[in-house]
This record gives sequence, structure tokens and C-alpha cells, in this order.
Amino acid sequence: GVVGKVFAPAGISTTVLNVFRGVLNIFQLNIKKTQNVYELQEPGTQGVCKTHYLISEDTKAERIMVTKSKDLNECQERIVKDIGLAYTERCTECEARGKALKGASAFHYTIKQTDNGPILLEANGTEIIQFSPINIMNGAAQMESKQLLTFLEIEKTTFKPLQAEYLHRGYLQYQFGAELLQTPIQLLRITNVEAQIVEILNHLVTFNVPKVHEDTPLKFIELIQLLRAASSQNIKSLWTQFKNRADHRHWILKVVPAIGTPAALRFVKEKFLADELTIVEAAEALLASVYMVTADLEAISLLKDLTNNQKIKAYPVLREIVMLGYGTMVAKYCAENPTCPAELVAPMHARVVDALSKQDIEGLILALKVLGNAGHSASMKPIMKLLPGFGSATAADLSLRVHIEAVLA
Repeated sequence: GVVGKVFAPAGISTTVLNVFRGVLNIFQLNIKKTQNVYELQEPGTQGVCKTHYLISEDTKAERIMVTKSKDLNECQERIVKDIGLAYTERCTECEARGKALKGASAFHYTIKQTDNGPILLEANGTEIIQFSPINIMNGAAQMESKQLLTFLEIEKTTFKPLQAEYLHRGYLQYQFGAELLQTPIQLLRITNVEAQIVEILNHLVTFNVPKVHEDTPLKFIELIQLLRAASSQNIKSLWTQFKNRADHRHWILKVVPAIGTPAALRFVKEKFLADELTIVEAAEALLASVYMVTADLEAISLLKDLTNNQKIKAYPVLREIVMLGYGTMVAKYCAENPTCPAELVAPMHARVVDALSKQDIEGLILALKVLGNAGHSASMKPIMKLLPGFGSATAADLSLRVHIEAVLA
């Protein structure tokens, strides 16, 4: 039948509820008694998408066959989330030529008519998702999922529902929760996270001398996924175990930023301040973390602390990475949260004022670059004060470099 509202206790996580939605999705049936072939926009876990129905009847076997196919490319409300570089621009012309994410699903049902009403004997479904960000012929990844439910018997045992307040938790459509970041092209069964991390790390070290092994990309993705599932203590233990082995150390520092959580940034910060990373290692890890770590208030706070750290300030390359990275992280956060507060760029406004009072031209230019990276509307006034004709009389006395950076910001 038709699945409407979904109710669940508050203690059930969004991720677990999505699993239930996946099971309920196969039972979503809009059967019309007066038509055998028809189309409609039907709600499902993937959104409200174009669905084609074909109904046939085998009178001798007393069976009704229902085939349902769903075009996941034609949806009124498609459930999809783009993740990656927040400052990339959407290419409408490219999407018109072909979409990077395509999919379709098909379901087949066998129904038996009885005196007590119809019984669903079998329901099976197959869904294929294709992701081709670069090249459809040679650069596409496909994921196929299947469901098969078979009727066994009718049990008269009654099940008591959980004694709790059931709240309206949406509908059949998938909801994004705070679940573990997943890499769609390489799903992984995790049994013993610590042992699996060490096993893959050893594999990467062993089989990439003198040239890269063919399975290295997938192994690297597996290592990323395992580290995402690991605790901060697991990652610290891994570092302690292998930090004195050059090859292992190399792979750990390459993979940690790709974890994509604030834990990665915190790890780099702690190890640098503890003098366990060289300047080059810290620069590479910080630069990668700025681009790969998901922007949230915790990540922004970590970078803010680093901008004020004296050890970071002592090395111009690290200072510039951290400062510009702070602006980039704010921009990424604001792209996902349009109502992001002006307080996020307030420290840089203060730096502009301080650098101006001290006639610190290099510091002023760096602060302007940070504001340009952040792109927050609250920075317009502080920036315009540095431009001739908009700011104070002293604005005209500033160097041309400052005026150029102010315009760019």
C-alpha cells in the first residue's frame, strides 16, 4: 500500500530510521484497480520520482504480477547531497548535456488472491546507481543493491510495541543524519578497526615499492574509511606505533587529512605543537586538511586557535596556510549555512584595524586575503574603509598593493 508518515521514538537515530525506510520502501505500492499500465510521481527513499507500473494477472495460478520501475533521474524532489569543494560553481550547461549521478530501480511483486484478501508472496527489487564525475566510458563507478523478500508463513504471535512516545519523523524519503562519512564507490565491512588499519597500512607500504600497485587507490580509500570509524585514541596509538618508520609515517600523514573530520585537524595541530612533525610535514598536512575537512564550528575554532599560536607565527609558510585556511573554512561553512554569524570574521576585522594602526602592510594584506577567502557580507564595510573615496582620508595614503588586495577581497 501507500506509506505515509513515519513515526518513531526520539531515541531512534536518523541512521537507524533510514534502514527502516529502506525496508518500508519495497512495500510502497500505488495500485490502481482500473488501469494496468500507468505512470505517476511516487514518493520513495530517493525522493518523489517518476514511476511506471505494469500489472498483469494469471487467472489459472491465481496470481497477480506487479512490475514497478523508477527513473531516479526524473524526480520532483530528489534526495541527493553534493559534497566536496564548497566554492566550485554549478555548471548548468554541463548538467544539460548529462548528469554525473544517474540511477534506476525496478521492483517485481507476486500477489496471491485468497478469501481473506491478497497475500504478498514475493517482493524483489534491484537498484543501480552510476556516478561518473569525469568520464562515463572509463571513469564511472556503479553500485548495485538488491532486496528479496519471500512469504514463509503467517504467525499469530503478537508483538508489543516499544513503550515510548512516537514522534512524527518525516516520511519515506531518506534523511541525512550525522552518520559516518561514506565513500559510495567503496563500501567496507568493519570488524576489527585497529587490526584492519594496520593490515592495510602494511599493504600500502609493502606493495608500493618501486612503483604504485594497481589496487593502491582502493586500499587507500579503505584506509580512509577505517580511520573515520576509528576513535581519536586509535589514531594516536597508530601514530605512536609507526611514527619512527619513514614509509608508514608517510602514508599516515597522507591519509589523516582525508578523514575529513575535525579530529584530523586536531591530530595535525597536536603533533606539530608537540614537535613530532617537521615544518614540511605540517605544511602539507595543514594545507590538505583545510580542503578535505568538513567545515563546522569545531574545525573553524581549531584553525582560529592556530592563527594565534606563536609557534605557527614563527614560520611564515605555516602562518599563511593557517590564516588563508581559516578564511576558506569559513567560506565552506557559510556555503552550507547561509545564516552563518558575522562573529566568524570578526577576528580578521580586528586584525585589519590592528595592522592599520601599526602600519603593518604585510599583516594588513594577509588579513584582507583572509576576508576575501571567507567572502562574508559583514566584511564589506571594513574592506571599503581602505579604499580611496569610500574610507577615511588616510585610505588614499595606503600603498597600491593594499588597494588592490582590498578590491580583490
